[in-house]
Amino acid sequence: MKEVKVEYRKLANPRKFNETVEGNGALANQNALAERFGYDWHARRLFFESHFRGHLLMQMTAYTSTRDHQWAAQNAPLFAAAGAAVEVSVSGLAKGNRERPIEPLVILLQQVMDAVARLPHRRLRALDKGTWQGIVTLLSRIELFDATTLKLPPKPREWAPGTNEDEAALKLQLRIDGGRGDFKKILLTPAPGLDAPYFEDLLGDLEEQEGQIFVFDGGYWRWAKCRTPGCTGLVLLADGGWPVIV
Repeated sequence: MKEVKVEYRKLANPRKFNETVEGNGALANQNALAERFGYDWHARRLFFESHFRGHLLMQMTAYTSTRDHQWAAQNAPLFAAAGAAVEVSVSGLAKGNRERPIEPLVILLQQVMDAVARLPHRRLRALDKGTWQGIVTLLSRIELFDATTLKLPPKPREWAPGTNEDEAALKLQLRIDGGRGDFKKILLTPAPGLDAPYFEDLLGDLEEQEGQIFVFDGGYWRWAKCRTPGCTGLVLLADGGWPVIV
């Protein structure tokens, strides 16, 4: 089989190809379009779904001609695994390419282009310079706090126990710069247990950080109803239960 092009190797992988064809929902109406335009009328084994899958694989591989397509559809393991295997002659395939209605393919292409236009980075490109500068300024004031578990081989579990008895693990407590994505602080802690006890060490001196915005999840803090006399709002609690901010 001719080699899959480097830039399409992940997409062409049979385990990933169904997601590729579905297009995160952008191409989910293929059968309805095929029926609407009579694509499979007198199909003679060349149905829209397998035909479309074959077209995609042709773009992802070194196959170029109708004869290549016919050979690959009948012999290439990738085409079989991706649901693009068809038993049709070269002339039958060429006739299908020539006479089948093109409207379903045009509509699917437009749906893909519309989905691409809605991608966050595409929408961000339309922002004016002032808005961009505002976003950059805001991000420069934001710092993120999160913890991630590092799973280790079982051997060091005596000094680095995991959640289960037969596992070893450590946890990284991270403070991340929202503007640059750099790690500003890193603490290596035991994997089991709460994250809250390490938050003060990550925070440092709050008086020196006026104007900063801290973003963290419930692993460090949680909101609860204020029970102090005269307090009607919410209180920010550490996981241990003591109040931090009223």
